[in-house]
Amino acid sequence: MADLSELLAHHKSLRFPEHSQDDALEEMLLELAEYDGYLFGLASEVSGGGKPDTRLASDDGLLARILRRVGEVGLDAEERRAMASYVESLQRIRKALAAFGIT
Repeated sequence: MADLSELLAHHKSLRFPEHSQDDALEEMLLELAEYDGYLFGLASEVSGGGKPDTRLASDDGLLARILRRVGEVGLDAEERRAMASYVESLQRIRKALAAFGIT
């Protein structure tokens, strides 16, 4: 598994998915922005040697729902790849946090 700091650097290099014309996907992207900030902040703390006294908040299936919705709406191939890459990056960060005992 990649080092957490490497995962964070990679995630930071990705562009946040553009706003969508699809209302359902747009609502999910608003949730994603909030969850992204939470997860990135928690991972940054752990990467810096911190030991947060917290349980990892559930994404309530948000990441999976976004990936499903992306396949349903009329995004071009580049937009689909960019959105999938962003969500998959967050999934890798979540998995890395679990390795630190944050579940």
